[in-house]
Amino acid sequence: MKKNTSFLIALFFITQLGCAQDNPPYIETPEQIDYSFEVVVDGIDIPWGMAFINFEEMLVTEKSGILYHVKNGKKNGNNWTSTNLRKRSRRAA
Repeated sequence: MKKNTSFLIALFFITQLGCAQDNPPYIETPEQIDYSFEVVVDGIDIPWGMAFINFEEMLVTEKSGILYHVKNGKKNGNNWTSTNLRKRSRRAA
């Protein structure tokens, strides 16, 4: 019984030493951030995806599912949700 207890204690310490190794590479937080951002279009809460049509136009989706057509930095009048698109596709069929 004493051998089993000392074996389990030794096994415990060996596994603890084996798990306490350093795992490089270390992640360093930069002191200074070297990037900038530019607001392309206002009024979109959480932009989730973008698809560029050309240099002046893009499609932007919000996390909520609303699709915007943006041209020259301005949202165009028609905004689509997945429900609106389903209704339009049923009418066209």
